[in-house]
Amino acid sequence: EQVLVKTRQRKDVAATQATLKTLAELHLSWFDYTKAAAVYQELLGFATTNGDRASTLTYLQQLDYIYEKANQFQQALAVKQKLLEIYQNDPQLSLSLPTLRLAIANNYQDLGQIQAAFENYQQAYTSAWSLQQYDLASDALRQLIALYRSQGQIDAALQTSQILLQSEQFASDLYGMMTAYDQIGQMYRSRGDNSQALDRKSTRLNS
Repeated sequence: EQVLVKTRQRKDVAATQATLKTLAELHLSWFDYTKAAAVYQELLGFATTNGDRASTLTYLQQLDYIYEKANQFQQALAVKQKLLEIYQNDPQLSLSLPTLRLAIANNYQDLGQIQAAFENYQQAYTSAWSLQQYDLASDALRQLIALYRSQGQIDAALQTSQILLQSEQFASDLYGMMTAYDQIGQMYRSRGDNSQALDRKSTRLNS
């Protein structure tokens, strides 16, 4: 911090940024997320002003990590929205879009913004599906189903479960298929449709 004061006094931008990086890493190593975030925000300002895309991406990713660790979901969501813009405009990062969408959906759910969570879970699985990332598609579908069930939307959960079964099949995940059949059976049983529930349990055992 004393070095930082001196570099600022000398208006040595390069030395100031280097010292800020060191300071940010030290704060992070001590799990002082508040101070680490403040320093990374300053570094992000430098990178943005200089048009340094690589550093901008790095600092945004660090801020996202920090805000998640600190359970500051509103701040984490704001950072992810900026990352989303970068990922959508960079073909090399497009493969990471489903993962980012899934994380955005989780933040919306943490914040109690259910409709936005629904929309982003759906976008996460559709983008993962289009990229043939079936394991990730299944993750998004499972969370979407859980959200439907928590909101009492059993019909929507059952319809989504059929898509999940296809995704698990494409991913060659037999355990995932068995679990999906089991959950479908539970949902039918919760509606009092015992014949459908038994049918799904039988399918699970035969698989």
